[in-house]
Amino acid sequence: MKLINEFLGAWKTFEASTTENGWQVIPVTSFLNCRLLAGMAFPRLSEAAIFNFEIATLPRAELLPSGKGFSVEPVDIEGKRWLALTRSQDGKLDLYVAMLENLFELIEELSTVKGDILLHSFLDRVSAWQDFMKKGRQNLTIESQTGLFGELSFLKDLLGLGLKEGAIKTWDGPLNGLQDFHIGFGAIEVKSTISQDGFIAKIGSLDQLSDSTYKPLYLVGKRLALSPNGTTLPMLIDEIRIALAGDLSLLSNFESRLLRSGYLDTHSGAYDRFLVVEKSLMYEVDEDFPRLTPQLVNPLVKSARYEIDISSLPAKSLDIMEILNKLGVSI
Repeated sequence: MKLINEFLGAWKTFEASTTENGWQVIPVTSFLNCRLLAGMAFPRLSEAAIFNFEIATLPRAELLPSGKGFSVEPVDIEGKRWLALTRSQDGKLDLYVAMLENLFELIEELSTVKGDILLHSFLDRVSAWQDFMKKGRQNLTIESQTGLFGELSFLKDLLGLGLKEGAIKTWDGPLNGLQDFHIGFGAIEVKSTISQDGFIAKIGSLDQLSDSTYKPLYLVGKRLALSPNGTTLPMLIDEIRIALAGDLSLLSNFESRLLRSGYLDTHSGAYDRFLVVEKSLMYEVDEDFPRLTPQLVNPLVKSARYEIDISSLPAKSLDIMEILNKLGVSI
């Protein structure tokens, strides 16, 4: 029986309980490094999965992640401190179940990891679900799919050079970073388009192309095209997963960033466009590059979003090694 089915069965049993207040719990199949209880909080009849990480030190309650659709709270059961991941009244059961299945997969993959390291990975994934649910449960828009494909294409380029940890942990776009990648002492912003008529780069803020914090700063343009010989977004993601298969910690980190990007495997059937990278262009964002930054606009202008047609700017074929060298990264 699938583990999630044990929880579904337990929750069904709890619905007939006459308990007025508190918790009802049932032990379910556990992992080597994590004990599990299926629970329900009364009187609000909220389903919960309750986790016990051996020897792990739990963070203070106010530091635990919570989001639309669920909450995380410490509870005392059997004389031990557990973490209860509880569905909120406004949370959709199917999405809550999808989150639990994803968390069970994570713990199973990290079966040899114990204590605080496992707890950190677990809370990072829960926090990623928090970000995902903030974005809503809708499929990625065409524009978002194109942008994510471009970022992942560049990420794969970095992995191809052997920069595994140096690639995944510098991918800051999903973490609301100013730029998509912060590598060495500089940064790289990736823009993508499938338009064959110009190349419009949408800039989200005055700070995005400012090099006051990270310098040098590069903009990489990925011109994509539809092609039956191309790769879908899920196929590209699976290629990256295979490249990371030997490092479970990095793979978990990548999966959490995917969630924060709004990508969920259960939506993969909707992402069926076959894309190829027709051309990759590199632009150094220097004093000659057209941009709006806090240093270049009137100080009374506090925010702005704007577009740049980069198709006519002088650029050269992408040379990742040259970029990395200027960023202070050696291969």
